[in-house]
Amino acid sequence: MRALPLPITLVLLACHGTPAGVAPDAATPAAEAAPAREASPPREASPPDTTAPVACPSLPPADKPELVKTSHATLKGKLENDTWAFTRVRYAAPPVGPLRLARPAPPTCEPKVVDATLDASSCPQPNLVTGAVMGEEDCLFLNVWVPPHASSVRLPVLFFIHGGGNVIGSGTTGTDLGGNLAKVYEGAALARGSGAVVVTINYRLGALGFLAHPALRGADGGSGNWAVHDMIAALRWVRDNIAAFGGDAARVTIFGESAGGLAVCTLLASPLAKGLFHGAVFQSGGCAAPTRDAREKEGLATAAEVSCGSAVADAAACLRKAPVADLVKAKLIEPPALQLWHLPYGPNVDGAALTAQPITTISQGKHNAVPLIVGSNLEESALFLIGTVMLTCGDYEKELAKRFPGVSDKILAKYPCKPLAPKESLVAALTACNFTCEARRLARAARGNQMPPVFRYHFRDGLNWGLFQPVGAAHAVELFYLFDSFGKVLYSPSSAESELGAFMRTSWGSLAARGDPNPPGKSDWPLYDKATDPALTLSEQLLQAKIGVDKNIVPECDLWDSLVPP
Repeated sequence: MRALPLPITLVLLACHGTPAGVAPDAATPAAEAAPAREASPPREASPPDTTAPVACPSLPPADKPELVKTSHATLKGKLENDTWAFTRVRYAAPPVGPLRLARPAPPTCEPKVVDATLDASSCPQPNLVTGAVMGEEDCLFLNVWVPPHASSVRLPVLFFIHGGGNVIGSGTTGTDLGGNLAKVYEGAALARGSGAVVVTINYRLGALGFLAHPALRGADGGSGNWAVHDMIAALRWVRDNIAAFGGDAARVTIFGESAGGLAVCTLLASPLAKGLFHGAVFQSGGCAAPTRDAREKEGLATAAEVSCGSAVADAAACLRKAPVADLVKAKLIEPPALQLWHLPYGPNVDGAALTAQPITTISQGKHNAVPLIVGSNLEESALFLIGTVMLTCGDYEKELAKRFPGVSDKILAKYPCKPLAPKESLVAALTACNFTCEARRLARAARGNQMPPVFRYHFRDGLNWGLFQPVGAAHAVELFYLFDSFGKVLYSPSSAESELGAFMRTSWGSLAARGDPNPPGKSDWPLYDKATDPALTLSEQLLQAKIGVDKNIVPECDLWDSLVPP
């Protein structure tokens, strides 16, 4: 596909609301239970840690219920609706000066209690309406929500990586219809409904997070995967500190949607993430990465645009001093057609963070094998086509020719025009190409090359009325349900929609707790099988008309697999 658009609506579909759902049996609720007090040492071996903090022997004591001592700071959180929240928690040093366009460094020791009730700044990003630059470079923070639980219980952990095309969003905020930042990833409802500690993170975006350049290469040849290293640093922080919040460092499940799904697949394939997580949920994402050379070619063009081109003696120093706004506003590179998930900015195969295409690594069984859920939505591409007017079949055929040069006839044969609704045909084709078949590709690769179980879902529910009703089960709509965030678009869900959301929260929590989305005693969600391609149907009818499983949900995926370059 070509570069996915960055719709203003993308990160509206996110995460905040009231409690719902039943926590898995692993968590026994206890009213107003404070988190544990101290960080614990790592439980599991993993690659060398380049962001380990220096010893902090004299941190303030955690001698009150609202205080938690981590490896580098004593944090003061707040209790809201029986859930503890710790926000703006620093997991790495500010990526400024010599640390810009470099791997994250360890945070410094904090001599005083840190107020962890404040809002974290987002990483620099564009306002998609005004073009203004929002956010601060000092942005490597995470957030933690702890549901009520008995103090002796270690809870599983859900670690969320936000979407936004690797250009917008943050661990707590997304972009609303006006291009402004709005809190959408608050994890309190998900924590209560899943029975898990919920962590959300910031990671560097755009050029600041992904710019590759020959002058920026490290000793191992790595370049451009700065945001991937941010995610790994945040996972290491969780490994070292989550016990202080009542979490279990041996039961961490990563999950992400859209570009966050791409991040999940990247971490599945990254040797640097080994041992840092124990389950994964891939939601409507991609599983591909260009080569380092391809990204460096793009990086050279970006460097020239911000006056750090070939005439500059020290390009790395120049890029680290360039105005933030210039880097954020640099022209986005348009990737080739059918180069799936080659976003304008994203990870690359640099030999360090990634040693091969993620899907190749997984297909060879060389990945971080963990219990895995893979899913996508019925009408993903409807969100990206909100402003597209398509009145005739001629319009449809022209659009296919533009998006898929040289192979549009094959696609037209599989997706013939609906004369009264040509746009629906385009939604179906693009959804299959960019999401449904990408999910199948990952599910097949993982299922055939790992022992831990693989599960698949197909989300088919759309809001019944309101702003997002016309797009149906579009890209990111499932986040309303998962995070109970309907109120962010002034939507009042039906009882069936609320039940579906509660089911998802319980399933995600069960995967984190047990390595199986089926709660104890249940087996409604089947193991994935390559031959039949079973997918659990997530819709309003899920609990009313019993759980349904569809097989071979998009027969045309064989076509798309044949068109995608190896």
